[in-house]
Amino acid sequence: MTVVPPEWRVFRRLSLVVAISLVAVCGSARDASLDAASLHIRKAAVLNRDYPASALRDLYLQRELRRAEEWIDSQRKGQAGVPRPGLAEEAYFSEIDQSAQPFYRYLPKIWFEKNTDEKNEALPLLVYLHGYFSDMDLINWAIFPTTLTNLAETVGACVAMPFARSNTDFQGIGEQDVMRVIDEMQRRYGTDPQRVVLLGLSMGGMGTWTIGARFAECFNGLLIIAGRGDYDFWHKLEPGALPAWERELIDAQFLPKLAPRLAGMPILAYHGSADYLIPPAEAGAAFGWVSPVNPAARLVMLPEGDHWISDEVLARPDCAEWLSGVLAKGRDNRPAALGIVPGEVPSRIQQAFLQPFIFVQPSNATLESEQLFARHCAAWESFAKARPVTRREAALTESELREKNLFVFGSAGESPFARLVLESHAIETDDESWNLQGRKVAREGHGLWIALPNPLNRERTVVINDGIYWGERLSPNHRYDMLPDLLVYTAEPGRLGINRPVCAGKIDRKGLITWWPQPEPVPVK
Repeated sequence: MTVVPPEWRVFRRLSLVVAISLVAVCGSARDASLDAASLHIRKAAVLNRDYPASALRDLYLQRELRRAEEWIDSQRKGQAGVPRPGLAEEAYFSEIDQSAQPFYRYLPKIWFEKNTDEKNEALPLLVYLHGYFSDMDLINWAIFPTTLTNLAETVGACVAMPFARSNTDFQGIGEQDVMRVIDEMQRRYGTDPQRVVLLGLSMGGMGTWTIGARFAECFNGLLIIAGRGDYDFWHKLEPGALPAWERELIDAQFLPKLAPRLAGMPILAYHGSADYLIPPAEAGAAFGWVSPVNPAARLVMLPEGDHWISDEVLARPDCAEWLSGVLAKGRDNRPAALGIVPGEVPSRIQQAFLQPFIFVQPSNATLESEQLFARHCAAWESFAKARPVTRREAALTESELREKNLFVFGSAGESPFARLVLESHAIETDDESWNLQGRKVAREGHGLWIALPNPLNRERTVVINDGIYWGERLSPNHRYDMLPDLLVYTAEPGRLGINRPVCAGKIDRKGLITWWPQPEPVPVK
């Protein structure tokens, strides 16, 4: 833990004062000003913890605390609802892990003309998805193109740029963030839900393909800049190369199965012919799925363009002309909704991360398992850029046991609650093996992820992770991508660093396991 030098004690005290003010003013109700104040306090904490001490760091930390105070003051003075013109960073409160999550928004001049005391006129919304940046955090994430604000003024639209938990590929909790920000823009600034265009660069281009297809009923058009969309093409996978459970997770989120939903969707994509990060063939692969169902979709190849073409694209007259036409026409041929919630995939484990959850430290944890628990907490923060809510098992309230999704990290011997959950679903465990409803797997050299209905409230999920650590070789942004309902794995890394699977299963609402076709598990010695 970083030691705060003496000159920073004043800022720690100030942070505490602002935090207390936040609670005192907020009470049980939340508003945008208080969420923004909470965000700036978090940013100050990140600066203090993760950035080396320097005069520049100190100036930034002081600025964040000052901004937190300004948001509190605006709320106290009754100015919380007064929009600030132009570009501003705002936040909303995520109930998932009790964190303030940032987004940038831009209000064009016409917004203030059309939203007065006498009238309120809904403007369209452009939702811009950012690219990948390995060191992205709450401090260092906002690359908001000036050309995008110019484009917004030209077409008369508001703009929102979600943080989306940094580098999540805009899937899972990242997708949830995008759809939440759209809702926040409608609630705060009255944007028109019938005129929303999704656009993005690089990783954001991929997010535009996937979110645009999964929630095609919500968008007027898609603008993709240097994006990719075909998972198999990107990873050079042959047909049938993946186990069935992994294929199901991929098909739920990528173009091959989702492309029919883009029929009739206005789509414009730009790609540089000299793009060295995402080769032009990637764009061709995506259009190979989309063009048969949407012949009007356009791909514009920019001669000698590299990966960083967003400023050029957003300043092009043909881009502005296309966007103006899309916003003027609206869209009548919207497909029916898939009936999914944002972020949803066919995995009970991943679903458990999309509702309020708690990481639970077992009652009888050893020093080794306490250290392992700390690693899991750090892994979630590295992935989602927020600390998870944590409890010691004995400190869980009756309400938390019944109403929250619970992640228990440890064995049934360490956690009485884990034992209760496992035994209620006919799963036995001892020092040698897990007996998974009649299928025995040796504990030695293996780890187990399993998501089961909570016997105290079957609408909630208990996820148990027992055995060896998961994700040693995985990059933080892909740590939870390929987890089905049940997975037994080894420490040996496989494709993309994913722990080599031994067996996998689906779990129904009653907690019954159906095994995916897999090699037989390692037998008990």
